[in-house]
Amino acid sequence: MLSLVRSGPESLVLHATDKVAEIKKCLNEWGSLVSLGPEKALGIYGNNRRLIFFISSSDLLTEEEQEETFVSENSIEILLCTLINKRLISGVEEVKMQPGFIMMRLMGNIDNGIKSIHEDLGGEVINRDPMFRNYIPGTSSVIYFTQKAINRAVSVHDMYEKALLVHDRSKGAIIQYLGIRGIEYLGDAMGTPDWNDVEIKIYDANGHFDIHRQRLWMATQG
Repeated sequence: MLSLVRSGPESLVLHATDKVAEIKKCLNEWGSLVSLGPEKALGIYGNNRRLIFFISSSDLLTEEEQEETFVSENSIEILLCTLINKRLISGVEEVKMQPGFIMMRLMGNIDNGIKSIHEDLGGEVINRDPMFRNYIPGTSSVIYFTQKAINRAVSVHDMYEKALLVHDRSKGAIIQYLGIRGIEYLGDAMGTPDWNDVEIKIYDANGHFDIHRQRLWMATQG
């Protein structure tokens, strides 16, 4: 089956003003420190990754803030439970979930596909950049679009210049909805709105059907 929609990285902003060293130790045990800012990290990491954008300002005299990015395959809930159990929450000034990240594959006229999704889900069409938008509520989700296969990481350069910001539905509900209606929206983008499936017949006098089937599968998956 052609994969048309998947989740992107989950991310959270964690701002600490006390117990910074202890909190940072927990972050290093939870994941890995990477030398990337929020914008680049969101554009690189794909599904099954969690990002913590850690802001610390322990120097009360200068009030200088240090920003670091941690990445992990572990859930964000595990980190928060660790901070609570170790009585480190008192050092946290603010915790803010970032909007849901959804990646969808469309081909053809992507604007037409976005228009159809927008009409059904509501929200607003926005520019893809910047991807790090700390002002958007964590209850919202941003749908990014690409013509590339999404069964691997998609670079920001392969994402379409427009995205769709949806406010009134959860990330999980949107992914489920797009998983059901994705073929229809692909048809809208390709200019064939009544296309729901296609029958492909393979003919080979030598009977090498499995080879051709594998080639066709690889082509459709990108």
